[in-house]
Formats: sequence, structure tokens, C-alpha cells
Amino acid sequence: MTPHTRWRPLALVLMVVALLSGCGAAEKSSTPAAASPTSSAAATLGAPVQAAPPSTVQARATTGDRLGCGTSCQSAGGYGAPGDEGVDAVTILSSGPVPLDPDGYAPLTLRCNLPVPCSGEILACAKGVPESAGFGMACGRSDEEVGPGATRTLGIALPTPVLAVVAAQGSTSVQFTVNTVRTPRCEEIPQLAAQCAAIPWPHNSMPPEGIIRTAVADLVVTEPTTGFGARSAADNAASLRTLEQTAAGDHPFVSAELADRWVVQLSAKRPGVVDDGFTWDDTLILDEHQRLRDRFAAKLVWSGDWTSFDAEDLWVTISSTTYPDAAGALGWCWQHGMGVNYCAARLVSATRPPDGAFAHQ
Repeated sequence: MTPHTRWRPLALVLMVVALLSGCGAAEKSSTPAAASPTSSAAATLGAPVQAAPPSTVQARATTGDRLGCGTSCQSAGGYGAPGDEGVDAVTILSSGPVPLDPDGYAPLTLRCNLPVPCSGEILACAKGVPESAGFGMACGRSDEEVGPGATRTLGIALPTPVLAVVAAQGSTSVQFTVNTVRTPRCEEIPQLAAQCAAIPWPHNSMPPEGIIRTAVADLVVTEPTTGFGARSAADNAASLRTLEQTAAGDHPFVSAELADRWVVQLSAKRPGVVDDGFTWDDTLILDEHQRLRDRFAAKLVWSGDWTSFDAEDLWVTISSTTYPDAAGALGWCWQHGMGVNYCAARLVSATRPPDGAFAHQ
């Protein structure tokens, strides 16, 4: 199935089931809870987009800096237990219940205890996420950058299945692991070199690191105080305009670098779809795209601008890396632990038909 999409008419569902023998990643349908006239007739790329009246749209409060997730961050994990000799690189200051930001980011406050910048990755893994989502969809990720001796709050994008657990239960436990792996070794930091040299270590063994790079905290995260999704029609309309502008901005890159090549499809949604416990609106779609964009440097396309989609009213998030065939894209899904409902292979084309342009795990 197209990741996150279950909306297509019944006749098409039956045809897909017959062709794919009910495989979970085949494109299939569920009845939308409500249609969105504005989204199903989104503005043509290049058409003028009218700005929302400032007085009618309230900006949603966000907490912390969003750094995204670089190449090493995307494969972060397997840190093991923190060392027990040396100075703690960072201290996790967040405690108690942590309300999520409305767009699905978890704020985490850190203090860097070193005389040099604390740099590395953050992993945020939640409990209660269904195994079918894949291990990659149970954990949020972010780069870590905190100045020497400074305190900083960072926003970690949580995957949709984690937010679904929070929405269903009101809260869930998340283990935050901060690995300050990109900071220099202790002996390379002049202010700490003597302290590092004084740490005793047994003969015939590796010398101690001198810096305890891993910090771990188990915290309860709770629903945003304003809830997920749009708070008003004006809020949703503003999100739709942002989706249109984002797809228009990505269109030249997609046309030049991604079109007619296999890419990873990370999400495909239209308002009214009921999935992961949410009834999706334009704001939820925009928020999910932004989280995927931060984590994977993803791009956004409007399916109606391309001939290779069966449906013409989907907001589709795709990777910005191409592959020679569908197997390469699906291999990426497997490597990153993305379940069949959250990752597929897709050809985006302005000339090719839908047949043969989609492959599932």
C-alpha cells in the first residue's frame, strides 16, 4: 500500500487485491472520514498563492531548536552503557512529564559540560509502538549541537507511530540517549588533557576515554497542550498554503534530480484519511512532512502534477536520493527499519503511466 494511504474507491481496491494477493504494502483504500474540497483541488504549481490574513491565523508555539538529522544521525544507535571514568559530556536537564510540541517534536534540554562544543546525535525511542511499524519508526532522531558550557533546548522529531501511541494513551515513556560522539578526544582538549592523563587504567588495556559521551534519561512525554492537528479552519487553510508552497519550491529539484528514477516514498496522504488513529487534515500532513524532511532531507510532491500516480490528490513525501531500481529503494526501507506501511519504492514522472511506478516491501 502507499504508506499511510487507505482512501481509494472500492472497485480499485478489489483490483489491487486481485493483483497483489493482499500484500500489506500494496496501494489500498479506506473510506475518508471527510472530504476536503480545498485540498482535493490544490492550486496548480506556479499559480499565485494568497497569504493568510495575519489576524485569523495563530502561530503554534514550538519549543527548542530543530537541527534535523545528518548522515551519521540517521544510523545512530547501539551506544551501550555510559562509561564510568571521566567528565560527563552533557547533562540532560529535562525532567518530569514533557509536553510535546503541536507538530510532534519532543523538547529536550541539555547542558554541555565541556570547554568545547558538545556535538553528536540524539535518539528518542518510545515504548508501545507496534512491531509492524518497524524499529525505525519507534525512534526519533536529531543532531546534537550545544556550545561549550551552554544550555540549549533541542526539538526531536518523533515518528507518526509514536505520536499515535501518545494520542491514544495521553502519554508514553521515551528513552532519550545523547551520544556526544563528534567531540574531540579528551587528550585533544587542552583544558582537559592533564585531567585525562591522571585517570588510572590497568596495563594491557585501552586507556580510558576521559569523557563520558553517553547520557540517558527515561522521560514521560505527553500530548501537546493544544492537541495535534489544526485548531481552526484558518489554521488548516494556512497549512494548505504552506503545503502548496513547499511542493512548488521542491518541484524544480524533483524534476531535475529525482524524476524518472526510483526513490523512497515515505508518506502519501490527503485530508480525511483515517490512519494511525488520526483523521488527517492539512496541518497534520504538513507536520508529518516536516518531521520526515528534517530527518531524511525529504521532498514534497503533489501527485496531480505527475502522471505516474493513480490518484491526483495526494501529498507525497519522497526521499531526495535515487536508486537504479525498486529493489534499491526497498533495501533502504529494510536497512532503516521502516515497516511496510511507512516505506515503499516510487517512480515520480511527468511522462510515465502509473503502471510499474510503485513497489512495496
